[in-house]
Amino acid sequence: MEKNLMSFTQVLFFSVNETAEGQILVAGLRGNAFIKSQSDIDFTEIDIAQTATINTILPLEDSTLLFANSGLIHNFDGQKVSSEQLPSGQAILSATIFKNKVILATEKGLITWGDSK
Repeated sequence: MEKNLMSFTQVLFFSVNETAEGQILVAGLRGNAFIKSQSDIDFTEIDIAQTATINTILPLEDSTLLFANSGLIHNFDGQKVSSEQLPSGQAILSATIFKNKVILATEKGLITWGDSK
């Protein structure tokens, strides 16, 4: 679904990153996320069911992870989003990859999460 320019400019963004495919992905307030390839004129909305604010974007080889408040982790494969939630429900503020593990900076400290593929 494509949002018009007025809706896009009313979103407060907290993270921007390039995907493995060379697209620009921006995300932020209330779970809003948009993507744009170099050949596109406008950004296209990414459909994310949960409305928790997305704080950081981490590109992987075959997908992109988006980390949000309420412990939500969204996996965007270029077409669709799948989501899971940390059992603690802690907000995820930032993330990086270290030794094939995703290290999360949460509101209560650092957490190691899964394989980075």
